[in-house]
Amino acid sequence: MTTKELLEQRAGLILAAQKLMDASEERGLTPEDEQKFDRLMADADGIDAQIRNAKRREAVAEAARSLEQPVNRISAAFSRATSEARDGGEYEKAFRHYLRSGDNAELRVMSIGTATNGGHTVPETVEARIVEKMRQQSIVRQLGRTTTTPDDRKIPIQNAIPTAAIVGEGSSITASDATFTQLTVDSYKYATRVVASRELIADSGINLEEYVIRTSAEAIARAQDEHFWDGTDSGQPQGVIAGLTGAGNKQQLSAGQTSTITSADNVIDWIYKLPVQYRAGAVILTSDEVVKNMRKIKDANNNYIWLASDVNTLMAGGAPGTIMGVPYYISEYVDALATAKYVAVYGNFNYYEIFDRGATEIVVDPYSLSSTWQLQMVVVKRTDALRTLDEAFVTLQMA
Repeated sequence: MTTKELLEQRAGLILAAQKLMDASEERGLTPEDEQKFDRLMADADGIDAQIRNAKRREAVAEAARSLEQPVNRISAAFSRATSEARDGGEYEKAFRHYLRSGDNAELRVMSIGTATNGGHTVPETVEARIVEKMRQQSIVRQLGRTTTTPDDRKIPIQNAIPTAAIVGEGSSITASDATFTQLTVDSYKYATRVVASRELIADSGINLEEYVIRTSAEAIARAQDEHFWDGTDSGQPQGVIAGLTGAGNKQQLSAGQTSTITSADNVIDWIYKLPVQYRAGAVILTSDEVVKNMRKIKDANNNYIWLASDVNTLMAGGAPGTIMGVPYYISEYVDALATAKYVAVYGNFNYYEIFDRGATEIVVDPYSLSSTWQLQMVVVKRTDALRTLDEAFVTLQMA
């Protein structure tokens, strides 16, 4: 089913739910009406997931068509090493030969340094696919900014801006200087090992590159995405919510809401706590459990407070679900609803940056497991991430 057909189907469900609400405006919802309404909205939510998957498939298909003519190099070093134009088939042929034999003689254009101090980087066409696979697995990579850097990077952060005032003739102008601190971007090595039997490699029709990409990229992306949520910045990247414990960076739910969210007022306070200058482009990152709880909040007349998005908007652009008009995205690494847990963040993810250190690397070892007739491949990705401006984010904390 196409994205357009899914959108039309979802719009029909929402229209039916809206008609049900309109018909019961005066008499209220009967128990049967409530069950029917819940089914309609649950079906609409299910189609939401299908729409997101369909869009991902379309994006991957579009990216695949451009792999043979990549616009950007993954790293400057790799760009220099591949300065001479090469046919994409030659890259893949040499890489395939390397994976099967461990012989790097044909990898001259793909080598950076020597095997003892850097190994051999993945060919450009494969590297692009690895990055795309990681974006499918990591929701934070889709929201934040991603930069490739060849070394440590120091980022100046503005703490205060100059102020201005009206000054009378002959009066002194008070000094007002901007102040800065500095953040340092490091790199943390994410690694995984894939073992394959030589029988598997020798079988006709086996795409070994795709096998390595699929298994290793998913493992690395999941490990990174967990740290992108709540990494401690000590031995791992800084998560988007790490350290946002000050009064200005969080909204705690009122007493009694330790495992459920029942107060619409608290949600409103949370949304409006984010400074206005950061709201343009800001989104919410949370869990299905939080969204489900907010969907169940009712007013004094037992009517749901959270209504579906406008049908015309959905038909026009397939907009994601919103909380008070703010798009939300789901991460599987958000904590379950429990006492004092941080269960959502609202912020501008332009101020959460991911720094990949060079290209993904694969080292093939055809010898260590030769007694069992196996080949092992080690895949390494070095990455760091940090929040460059705390005031651009506000977390939601349970009571």
